[in-house]
Amino acid sequence: INRETLEAGAPEHQQRYLIRKPAGLPVPADTFLDQRFAPISAIWATDIDEFSLLERIPRMAVVHNPGAANPVSPQLLPAQDEYLAREIDEQNYQLDRVDGSLPGKAVDEVVVG
Repeated sequence: INRETLEAGAPEHQQRYLIRKPAGLPVPADTFLDQRFAPISAIWATDIDEFSLLERIPRMAVVHNPGAANPVSPQLLPAQDEYLAREIDEQNYQLDRVDGSLPGKAVDEVVVG
């Protein structure tokens, strides 16, 4: 959104190497662009909450490290969503979302009734 005209423009991504937490502390957002993190193959994230106690599958995602020394194969870790970075050139990556190994219906999509 243009701050002066308040009109919406074409969506685009911006580079942010630090993201500020609500308390104002900076969190690095370029970890996978740093070769020191090559030993990390991927990040597996899940939201564990009360639905887990009801034996419902929580929403899970895997973000693969494009610079991993030992990459993890897609769909190895259980998740509904996976994100793979594809190198476009020396300075640019494209992040692709692909279906994970779990069905797409997760806790946030379950209708209880």
